[in-house]
Amino acid sequence: MKQPPPFQSNRIVKADLKPEERKMLEKIADWIVKRGMAVPAIMFLESVKPLSYVGAQVVVFFAPALEFLFDPVRISTFVNLMEDKRNVDIFLQEIETQDNEYRKHIKALKMKKKEEKRQKKEQRRRLKRGDSPVGGADAE
Repeated sequence: MKQPPPFQSNRIVKADLKPEERKMLEKIADWIVKRGMAVPAIMFLESVKPLSYVGAQVVVFFAPALEFLFDPVRISTFVNLMEDKRNVDIFLQEIETQDNEYRKHIKALKMKKKEEKRQKKEQRRRLKRGDSPVGGADAE
């Protein structure tokens, strides 16, 4: 009797997506990340992943109403993508990747701002003491 493959939750999923499908997932992931909704989106997608086909059909049901807000072709493309669990995994990975990059960027900006603030504070302290603002006596 053949054993089923072991469960691999952290594997990297590579599916054959068309460039426009990949771009669509990247765009949606970017929208989610920039609004700080990465964690809720990941939790939601992970919880409904087993029902991805049913969820896609719900979107089909609401498509007439959604057509007022979104392009019908994009709705159809999104439905086709979300019907396959592998594509949900790819979408989750895209959200996680973009969220990590965004957090690194924000952290770098905060560090830069903190360093600039420290330098300004140091300049004010030197001016109060009467030292030269650039390097002082040991700069020569």
